[in-house]
Amino acid sequence: MDITNLTKLYDRELIRETLLRQCEYLDAARLDLMAELWTKDCRTDFGPERGGVVVGRDAFLERIGGGLRQLAWTFHLLGDSVIDVEGDRARARTAVLAWHEFLSGERSWVGASYQDELRRDQGRWLISARKLIVSGVDGPMAAHAWHRQPRALPASE
Repeated sequence: MDITNLTKLYDRELIRETLLRQCEYLDAARLDLMAELWTKDCRTDFGPERGGVVVGRDAFLERIGGGLRQLAWTFHLLGDSVIDVEGDRARARTAVLAWHEFLSGERSWVGASYQDELRRDQGRWLISARKLIVSGVDGPMAAHAWHRQPRALPASE
């Protein structure tokens, strides 16, 4: 294996670490630590009822903080990632299973994927863009408007 391939493997591992820490900090409601994982000019889109497109790290953290204040607990479990690295930029698609408990005690599950763009900044990989694509929702969050995973084969009876 040549050095280029080894470097890409190393970069993929660093990117996975960034994505895992993002979920760890989110579930601990540590917005201060989450801030270290996003670029200042990041762009997020969690769907029309989850704030739509939000530009800038401060605006993103304000939006995510508002959502967290409505929840007693969250848990985000990441599955496999497909990561494509090109120099100092990367794209990652990562499966996520998220559990949310509202202050009322109601609970929701969300099965989705994070579609991320990342940039290397001073040797660290930071998330510069994220779009949430939902495959399934159970509980009160099912009524929200989400970006849905498109299907090539339509469902039928």
